[in-house]
Amino acid sequence: MNEPLSKIPNGLRYYYAREARVRRAIEVTAMSIFEGWSYEEIVSPTLDYYPAFEQGMGKQEANRAFRLTDGDGWLLALRPDVTSSIARAAATLLAKSARPLPLCYSANVFHQQSQSHADW
Repeated sequence: MNEPLSKIPNGLRYYYAREARVRRAIEVTAMSIFEGWSYEEIVSPTLDYYPAFEQGMGKQEANRAFRLTDGDGWLLALRPDVTSSIARAAATLLAKSARPLPLCYSANVFHQQSQSHADW
């Protein structure tokens, strides 16, 4: 099946001009507010082991993830959720840090949708 080069996959979209600027401004504003409250930003990997998402968000929701395998045959997924990765970082990487952990994040998530949201 060959899709025309002028189309993008269902569920994906472009953000263009004003919409892209508004989206960026909201992100910058939110992150600066968190910084003002002394939250520390954390950035999670875009790819992770698929079972981590199954455990973190449940099998049904994780099943909507875009999956692929690495060179060693491990099942990976583009992150369909950020919270699972942040929780693991809190439990491992930041295990000895004082609680509560004032963390904030902003990241794209990827999950399969039945149709595109593109308006143009």
